[in-house]
Amino acid sequence: TEHPNSPSPMQSNVGMYRIQLGGNKYVADQQIGMHYQIHRGIGVHHHAALEKSDDLRVSIFVGGPPSHTFGAVMPLPEGLAEVMFMGMLGGKAWRYVQQNGHTLSDSFSTYKIPSTLDMPPIDIILVEDPAPAGPFGAKGVGEPGMVNITPSIANAIYDAVGVRIETMPLSPEKILAALKAKN
Repeated sequence: TEHPNSPSPMQSNVGMYRIQLGGNKYVADQQIGMHYQIHRGIGVHHHAALEKSDDLRVSIFVGGPPSHTFGAVMPLPEGLAEVMFMGMLGGKAWRYVQQNGHTLSDSFSTYKIPSTLDMPPIDIILVEDPAPAGPFGAKGVGEPGMVNITPSIANAIYDAVGVRIETMPLSPEKILAALKAKN
């Protein structure tokens, strides 16, 4: 979903929600139900749409790369767009097109997904500080290792050739252009 007052993929909510295709009072082939948590970003978008007496437009994606799934479920800080996080994890910008007021995924078939072989060594430091948003103060143990793959690759490029690439995707074309601009 996108915020009705400022529609943009960078102001969107990406989440994994249960879809109900029929039953209850839904009109077949015209309406579906979506089950979500009211306190998540989609709840803010739905509330804003209701205040404007508008329907909430929802774009539904089926399938996609692992980075899309991670971006949809990660507890990201407020203001960090899930689509930006998905692009960072996937190694290239999240490609989309706008059609009839909906955001559609372009193509995930060409994504290069960094794997565990691309990971740098990580030292684990446990901090005994409960997270107020987590159940019983819990924090996600696996999240720190997921976030630093792409920045680590960017730093390796800098160490190797002396140019820093600060936007995704990290591509040979961008490196070459940065090298030409440097010299």
